[in-house]
Amino acid sequence: MTKKRKYNLENEVIKLITMLGVGFSLIFFLGNKETQETIIYYVTTFIIIILTIAAVFLIYYFCNKHDKKYEKKIQEANERKKTIIEQQKARKITEQRIRQQAEIRARQQAEQFERQQWAKERIEQWIRQQAEKLAREKIEQWEKEQAEKRTKEQTQQQPILLPAPITPKAAQQKAQENDTNNYKKNLLSNAEIDFLNCLTKAKPKNLHVNYKTRLVDVIGGIPDGTKNKESILMMHVDFILVDYFGNVTLAIELDDSSHDTPDNRKRDNRKDEMLQKANIPLLRIHVRKSYDEFYLKKEIENKIKSRFIQDE
Repeated sequence: MTKKRKYNLENEVIKLITMLGVGFSLIFFLGNKETQETIIYYVTTFIIIILTIAAVFLIYYFCNKHDKKYEKKIQEANERKKTIIEQQKARKITEQRIRQQAEIRARQQAEQFERQQWAKERIEQWIRQQAEKLAREKIEQWEKEQAEKRTKEQTQQQPILLPAPITPKAAQQKAQENDTNNYKKNLLSNAEIDFLNCLTKAKPKNLHVNYKTRLVDVIGGIPDGTKNKESILMMHVDFILVDYFGNVTLAIELDDSSHDTPDNRKRDNRKDEMLQKANIPLLRIHVRKSYDEFYLKKEIENKIKSRFIQDE
């Protein structure tokens, strides 16, 4: 802007100088010696000087006015550029904020969706478990009712017979038969039979169930230095889980109220120590009216896993 202004002013000054030179030259060439001393000569020179001065001022005025307009336009253009740049920056900032807010909302929605899915899965599992429990209870009730009906029908169909006279020899034979039958019937109690039915369903497929096994056979013999070996020989384990190679993976004890006595507690503690030394995990379960298959399955898996962790 300044270079253009200087260039315009220089041109204007050159023009004024040429005009003054031409004017004075005309005055001197046109004027005669006779007319030089007259009033017209002085008047014309005075007019020419005034005109030149006026022309100079006019030219300077118009030049300044033009420069001011040009400066205003440049300022306006710069202000427009600044406003455009500021608007672009503001747009970028707003776009970044909008993107950040959108990302945060998307993450929140994803987290809520995952929580909802997790809650739905847990609810569905709980509903399935409850449905299975109800189905089992109904099946058990139906089986009990059917058994009661059968017993009633059998009692109704069987004729009533009077007992025959019994000789001493027959009485002895019958007593021996009763003893043998009681021994066979009392090998497992009713609570142990219920637990065995649940255990066969809850155990892993690659394991087999054995019951009433001697403790000595489970731990592989009595270790040296043990006291009261006879009592150890009399001990047994209620249930054991064995793999295809005959290795004992888990021992299970079914505890009822009789295990709360001091003698039985000492006996149980000794049994626990012997199994722990043999690195055989032991699972103790209290006697109940009914057993949950899924709970028993989890307990068995946890005990077997704990054995592998200890071996590592």
